[in-house]
Amino acid sequence: NLNEIAKIVQNYPGCKVTLLEVPPISIYHWNKSRDHPDINQFINQDCVLVKHILELNSKIREINQQIQVFPPTLSVDISHNQQKSSKNRHKRVTDRYNFNLYIDGIHPSVLLARVWLKKIGRLAQGHCYQQ
Repeated sequence: NLNEIAKIVQNYPGCKVTLLEVPPISIYHWNKSRDHPDINQFINQDCVLVKHILELNSKIREINQQIQVFPPTLSVDISHNQQKSSKNRHKRVTDRYNFNLYIDGIHPSVLLARVWLKKIGRLAQGHCYQQ
């Protein structure tokens, strides 16, 4: 469906579409914020969800490259470096992200929302006021 949208819009030179990538979210942190009695059961679901989001974002990136638009990558703002010398050998894909920057694992904190809004605003300005 995303490919179809991009193709339809290409027929209208005055119209421009940009697909935004989906920032990773956390089922674990969502349930933790809701005081779920057994949050450990959500760790594997978290990993599966983030892998699906990364796969979706890869497809979105491909489509954006085809239509020659380059939106900001929102996940960069919550990612953090992992120490290669860590003794923990059980790294999960979710360990790449700082979900503490969200209110509840899904909704960004006020500061993170402002950062994302500023990035999206700059993108919109670039599209609307290009010469």
